[in-house]
Amino acid sequence: MVWGTTGYSYDGTDLKTLAYHVSVFADQRPGMSGGVISYANEHGVRLSGRRYLGPRQFTVGLVLFPQNTSGVQTVTSLEHIQANAETLKKLFWSSSATKDFVKTMPDGDVRTIEARVENVQTQRNQTGVVARMAVTMFAPYPIWAGAAQSYLNQTGSFSAVNNGDLPAADLTIHFDTAGRITHNPSGAYLESDTANLTVNIKDHTIKVASTDRHDALTYNKEWWMEVEPGSNSMTVNSGTVDLTFNHGWD
Repeated sequence: MVWGTTGYSYDGTDLKTLAYHVSVFADQRPGMSGGVISYANEHGVRLSGRRYLGPRQFTVGLVLFPQNTSGVQTVTSLEHIQANAETLKKLFWSSSATKDFVKTMPDGDVRTIEARVENVQTQRNQTGVVARMAVTMFAPYPIWAGAAQSYLNQTGSFSAVNNGDLPAADLTIHFDTAGRITHNPSGAYLESDTANLTVNIKDHTIKVASTDRHDALTYNKEWWMEVEPGSNSMTVNSGTVDLTFNHGWD
């Protein structure tokens, strides 16, 4: 259960305008994959390499409220409960693509995850009107994205801070000139042999303007680069680099 959250929206629609109670539950850290190797004629497995988070699944619970056409809550406007239910069903089933699910924390921090709807269950009250909904969401990328963090025109050594509790793996790195940036704790580096190269690690795109330039980038880690929770020592070994990411949250 996510406690203390003050607001939720999906695809730009504030869910609390259609329900008087919204909660996210069964939102647990996704399982890990990788990091083991098995060999023939050996008991067990050997631990080796890096482990990765799997996709995230969570459920959104909504209790609908009745209201009149002026937005005033009533206990007799059952037709408005039904209208809100129809609006929510259209919202959740409008597309099979992922859309932004956003939660606002009590301190005002906004956290976003891209998710699609997997299932919608409804519960009707004694009058036959839908009164509760449970919506199962699937997020291919499992890390909630918090506030954006930017380090522009970096040269030499600097510290990149991720205030979240999971790695920030959605880095965008722009090389103003040919150069190299290194994440010192892991030794991961990215090196560009050309100017104006933009690397989007989450989407695995490498471009100069709109032109693909995978040939211009060298890296030494299969995950390219991440910013771990807390302060991370970084070095721009040559050139000038812009680094942006979102704080990563569970």
